[in-house]
Amino acid sequence: MKNASNKSIPKRIFGRFAEAVKNSRIVSALDRLCLKVYDLLCNGMFARLICGSEDSADDGSAVTPKKDGFISRLTGRISRGIESSGIVSFVNRTANAVFGLRLRVVGTFLMTFAVMCILSGAVRYVFLDTTAALFDALGNGATALTVALLSVPMLVSKGTLSEVLRKSALCTGIVRILGFSEDKLWSDEIRGKHWTAFLLGCLVGISSVFVDPLLIFAAIAGVILMYLVLSFPEFGVMGLALLMPFVPTMVLAGLTIFVDIAFFIKLIRGKRVLNFRKIDFIVLIFAFLVFCAGFVSHSTGSIAPALLFLCLLSIYFVVSCCIRSEKWIGKIVASLMLSAAVVALYGIVQYAFGTFGVNAWLDSDLFEGIAGRAASTLENPNMLGEYLILIIPIAFAAFLNGSRNAAITSRKLSFLCFASMAMCLVLTWSRGAWLGFMFSAVIFLLIWSKRSMWLFALGIISLPVLPFVLPDSIINRFASIGNMADSSTSYRVSIWRAATHMIEDNFFSGIGIGEAAWFELYPDYALAGIEAAPHSHNLFFQIALEQGIFGLVVFFIILFLLLRISFRLFKRLGNSASTVPLKDSAAMRLTVAAPICGLAAVLLQGLTDYSWYNYRVYFIFWLVLALIPAYVKHYNKKLDSHGSCFDKDCMPDEASVDIALTDKTQNSVK
Repeated sequence: MKNASNKSIPKRIFGRFAEAVKNSRIVSALDRLCLKVYDLLCNGMFARLICGSEDSADDGSAVTPKKDGFISRLTGRISRGIESSGIVSFVNRTANAVFGLRLRVVGTFLMTFAVMCILSGAVRYVFLDTTAALFDALGNGATALTVALLSVPMLVSKGTLSEVLRKSALCTGIVRILGFSEDKLWSDEIRGKHWTAFLLGCLVGISSVFVDPLLIFAAIAGVILMYLVLSFPEFGVMGLALLMPFVPTMVLAGLTIFVDIAFFIKLIRGKRVLNFRKIDFIVLIFAFLVFCAGFVSHSTGSIAPALLFLCLLSIYFVVSCCIRSEKWIGKIVASLMLSAAVVALYGIVQYAFGTFGVNAWLDSDLFEGIAGRAASTLENPNMLGEYLILIIPIAFAAFLNGSRNAAITSRKLSFLCFASMAMCLVLTWSRGAWLGFMFSAVIFLLIWSKRSMWLFALGIISLPVLPFVLPDSIINRFASIGNMADSSTSYRVSIWRAATHMIEDNFFSGIGIGEAAWFELYPDYALAGIEAAPHSHNLFFQIALEQGIFGLVVFFIILFLLLRISFRLFKRLGNSASTVPLKDSAAMRLTVAAPICGLAAVLLQGLTDYSWYNYRVYFIFWLVLALIPAYVKHYNKKLDSHGSCFDKDCMPDEASVDIALTDKTQNSVK
């Protein structure tokens, strides 16, 4: 009993201390100040400017064609023609036949392929008798042996491919992640003949004389992935979010075009909805200005980068206009987080082993204590910092929401993603990214809680302590902001001076997209010694330079509309406190706030760097931006449709209630 009472003494002391602090006049005054500031932000001039009047039209109103209109009748005829075409029928029959194949038939094909691959390699070596042919034969033999071992259990199996996959927990999980309907995927038919598999295995095996066997299987895997994307273009968006940091720009552009084509086919078939809102039209205008800046330029070299910009920007319309299911949005967000975590871990390992590549990103005379800067797969520490600060708020929101947003990922995994990205952000030594991250943290806290001003007060109080806690290298890096003795600071200031004169002389027309147009004019304005700058090192300067003042104005309108639709949702959630559970309301608010904070971080860093210089970062910028209207549409739909019935179990499948462009309703998500 004494031990129990002794353990409770510290708790009682701490409780009394906390109660005394809570009831003190100073704390009460600070609390009232926090609530007053928050009330001014929510109900003052800022709120009226962003949210508008109560009876103003909703920015999220959809623009859909009339059911009896010309476009609807035309697309209806096209849809019926496609659905009854031989191509669609052939694809569906082929898919059903593959899932209905007996495993013994598949095993026969693989074993025959393995044997013919070994024989082909041996024959090739006998006739050529070269070292290269020997190594090719050994490589093909290793691949063939692996395939043969995999085919053995199939040869003794009595089931079909569909039955085996249906019993596999792993395959069932993958099917659910991809969004397939299990009833439609699994086939009850039994198909396949051994002699057909034998002949096909012989043909494919003999082709290994000319083609690497691994390329053959890669081609088969590619066909399967193409079928998946054509069936579910949302899966293609997941893949793009996952692969973005690891593939070259042109590969990313090609994959984006294929996903766009897949969505267009679904749209024509009446399986998806083209649901434009006001903000989508403004983004379309921005895309048109990019197109004009590519073809009306001081250099013909602007056409290629302008088309590339348009291709990558198209991901916005795919996500914003076509993806409205929370499950699919969650999967896309999970792909973003996991991909960024892998990039961050690679950056940490890169920094730990000192593999920085060309160390041209640091003033070694001013920062002797910094060995180098992590760049990871983006090959530039500033670009890596911009990429990370876009995704970090999303990972942190997923961590806070936890199990209430299980569509994204688990709380532990979200925290690991967040922690790895935050650690890698430090190792980029990007001052602009650090400032952007702190700015986004302030916005996130303001949206998260009314009493977040307390944290700001604590932060201000702790400032004198930071020099004794943080390493000198970090303190010196922060202290160098604005220091003209730093070569990177003086370099940027010199470029900004030249850029302002360029904007003055090309105020309305702009100079055109890309480096070709920049280098056509910049040398005439550059200061001595700064002639080789590739861009203006400022996102807003660069937009005004390339597209003229109209492009910059349209970009600001996009940002304004994003804030408008988001804060209208926040205000609506506040007014629905009696019908929406508090935890659900907080989860929705944080989910929408996360991409807003990521964009705010990049825009702040954009004051010191051209954030879109890396095409892959440009792509992810528009993808994250598109998440905001996608989430807002989904949550507004929840509030409109259900009122007090706000449990997730009573929500219909978002994809099943879409209004198609055709004159018939399509309820199938496929």
